Amino acid sequence: MPATVAILSGIVEPALVITLILAVVFCVDRGRAALKEPSRYRFALGLDSILFLVAGLLTLVVLGSLASPGDSKLFRLGLSGFSGADVVPSYLIILWCISLATLPIPRGRGKVTSAFSRLEARTAIAMGLMGAVGLALSLTVSRFEVFSNRGETTGNGLNSLLYWAAAAFVSYVITAWRRGDGKLYLFAAAAASLGLLATGNRSPLALIAIAVVVRIIADHRTKLFLVVALSVPIGLLVFAYQSAWRSRVSHGLPSGPIDVLSAISANPTQEFLRLGFDTVEGHTLVSRILEAGYDARWLDPLLAVTNFVPRALWEGKPVLLGSEIGNQYLGLSAGGIFLSGPGYFALVTGSVALGAIVFVAFILGLRWLASRPSLAPIGLVAVFYLTIRIVVAGDAFDIFLSVQIFAIFLIARGLGWLLPWSR
Repeated sequence: MPATVAILSGIVEPALVITLILAVVFCVDRGRAALKEPSRYRFALGLDSILFLVAGLLTLVVLGSLASPGDSKLFRLGLSGFSGADVVPSYLIILWCISLATLPIPRGRGKVTSAFSRLEARTAIAMGLMGAVGLALSLTVSRFEVFSNRGETTGNGLNSLLYWAAAAFVSYVITAWRRGDGKLYLFAAAAASLGLLATGNRSPLALIAIAVVVRIIADHRTKLFLVVALSVPIGLLVFAYQSAWRSRVSHGLPSGPIDVLSAISANPTQEFLRLGFDTVEGHTLVSRILEAGYDARWLDPLLAVTNFVPRALWEGKPVLLGSEIGNQYLGLSAGGIFLSGPGYFALVTGSVALGAIVFVAFILGLRWLASRPSLAPIGLVAVFYLTIRIVVAGDAFDIFLSVQIFAIFLIARGLGWLLPWSR
């Protein structure tokens, strides 16, 4: 409310600062409430805390766009007539969406133990082996080739599934490991995390961070929660480093640690705007597209499951909206620009207002699902991951990634029964 009134009155920057402060306050408040709540409802409160954190980060993005509009993605991609101030209306809509999505929901029943369940040795070993193969395949390709072709390659579904199995394995160990399960799992998870860091992909690292948060909430680890909360700036620095590293490698520039850190420190605003929070700009783009009369496609979210079908078996497989819009309006290749959850649902429904309503209902549904006592740990991590992805990015592809996490778990559980050894 303060942000809306102030911004509509033309007082933009002070309103953004006030909103940033309020977002941090609400983030801390919901985080503390999550650690004290004895029922599964604590995970809904944990999601609230993360949503308010995202609101704060989006506020920083908008401040950066106003301070340096030339560094924003839509400006760099040459969208006609775009300026940094164009994101303000979309920012207000998204801010209201996040606020309404954190309204109270029915509390789930059942208390949470210190850990959800014992780690299944067969499943963990099978998932770890899948991830090891995926990491090996990924690291055998030069980083220049990977980063230069980022968003352009298709038809690597199996490699991607195996690669993501490494992140799913680490997440599974974090959420399910208990004393007595053997420290070898922890060492393997640490090695897999370093391997994922070396690939330059931030999304698996975000999944691992989410798994840590889920475990902290489950175990009432108040002090550890404070450590993680204070580590947010470090996490943003890691993300900025990965982004700057990819950019310098793909352009053939010196890409050692000193070179990358020097590039970040030389223009921190630019690097922060490259972090991948396409929420506000994605919604701004969609608003323009809808004004031009774009034909809505209601069934696009269901296309997430088609990513499991190889294009070699289905030549006419529909292209996801993110890729279609990025190619048609911005000249991007297969990767496209991510639309943001509110923007994506606005595009799907053909209306900004209806898209906001669907987005709020979608997040409320995910929060309700997170509070169900029957949801498995890896499923809970997938729900947290989808909640964040659909806010900061948002496309059928983001839905697919979360479904893939749970699919990897089920595949590993099936393959585990073929292993000749287990604990």
